[in-house]
Amino acid sequence: MSAEKIKEAAMHYFATQGYEGTSLSQIAEKVGIKKQSIYSHFSGKDDLFLQVLDNTLQQEIHDLNTKLKHLRTSSLKETLYQLIEDLMSRYEHSEHMKFWLRMSYYPPMHLYEKVNDAIYQHDAEERKLFLSLFKKAIDDNVLKNRKPEHVTIAFIALLNAITVELVYGGVERAREVVNPSWEIFWDGIARYSEGDGI
Repeated sequence: MSAEKIKEAAMHYFATQGYEGTSLSQIAEKVGIKKQSIYSHFSGKDDLFLQVLDNTLQQEIHDLNTKLKHLRTSSLKETLYQLIEDLMSRYEHSEHMKFWLRMSYYPPMHLYEKVNDAIYQHDAEERKLFLSLFKKAIDDNVLKNRKPEHVTIAFIALLNAITVELVYGGVERAREVVNPSWEIFWDGIARYSEGDGI
């Protein structure tokens, strides 16, 4: 049995039951092995969790890069809205996303610093990608009278507000937040740029 299968099963339980609610016995049973066999690949539950966390961090960064490349021929407005829709969809259908958000908001306290380090790394990559996107929009005269750093911060704040609703209220409540928040955000950054192909 490969370590990847064990990590896959662990991620499922960590995403749905949290760190404290997950046992190595549950993971072993899901994979179809004895609990002791897990120790052939991992030193313990913490080691397994941290490897799942690192894999998920890399996957989330990869997914965002891939999504932005896929949307590179779309308008700025469509790109940003699709990123929001993608966030909602992945929360519903991706265990990677569920795990990432749950651990971001409910990290195991004894691993708090290591989880935070992963979150900061993710946030730095996310900020870099969005900053590049908005700089290009300004260079191309799609956005005017806006600082790319400010637009980046505002868009990340919008995404963070949506993730809070997803984690604490679920998809339906998050959906109630998306449309009015998006409308006001877009109006705010595009007000002085109408008619410029945004």
